[in-house]
Amino acid sequence: MTPLMWAALEGHLEVVMYLVSHGSQLEATSTEEGRTPLLWAANRGHLEVVTYLISHGSQLETADEGGWTPLMSAARWGHLEVVTYLISHGSQLEATDLYGQTPLMWAALEGHLEVVTYLVSHGSQLETADEDGRTALHYAARYGGIDITKLLIDQGCSPWVKTKQTNYTPPTQLPSHHTPPTKLPSHLTPPIQLPSHHTPPTQLPSHHAPPTQLPSHHTPPTQLPSYHTPPTQLPSHHTPPTQLRPIIHYQHNYHLIIHHQHN
Repeated sequence: MTPLMWAALEGHLEVVMYLVSHGSQLEATSTEEGRTPLLWAANRGHLEVVTYLISHGSQLETADEGGWTPLMSAARWGHLEVVTYLISHGSQLEATDLYGQTPLMWAALEGHLEVVTYLVSHGSQLETADEDGRTALHYAARYGGIDITKLLIDQGCSPWVKTKQTNYTPPTQLPSHHTPPTKLPSHLTPPIQLPSHHTPPTQLPSHHAPPTQLPSHHTPPTQLPSYHTPPTQLPSHHTPPTQLRPIIHYQHNYHLIIHHQHN
């Protein structure tokens, strides 16, 4: 940044006048942002510096690397006096930055009601949309500007215009990834409503036979061959924990008896 840029940024009118009178370049731009002294002064709302620079030849429409003009910068930060002066000297109301955003959109986004009112009254287009399809009303609605929202609708701005991207849909229409609080997703089911993969305690899955009903692959007690353990001696994977030790003992004795019979 040049000394003139710093003086304009901080609003030091006498320093600005002295530097200009000694040859400082009005249209020099900063290295990082590409901003002129006029744009820096408009950004900070220094009306006297803005007035002096324009009267000495500063260009109204010289934009920075982001496409910002002095009017756009003043509108965003709510500097009504600077906005008024720039428009009275011919600044373009419909100038756009690299994303298609106008001074009106920026004023609506930041909630500057007086600036929005002035811009609309001087011809700013309500339905102009940026590259994503957003109008000034989208910005006002998204960031909670109720007074600006009312003003824009009263002036004829359509509340039905949709953006090109669903994540910028007006707040009255939630994107699909936002579940209303009264409808919980499946992984947040209330405790009183078990998911389908959880069987209620009174209803066992089909592969679990009730104690009084043997699975179909088991022969009824009256048809058990001699080598089958009676129903009270079910195989170990079906035996309740309290019957485990007696059954093992019984089976052991049973096999011993069979062994002695063969001998």
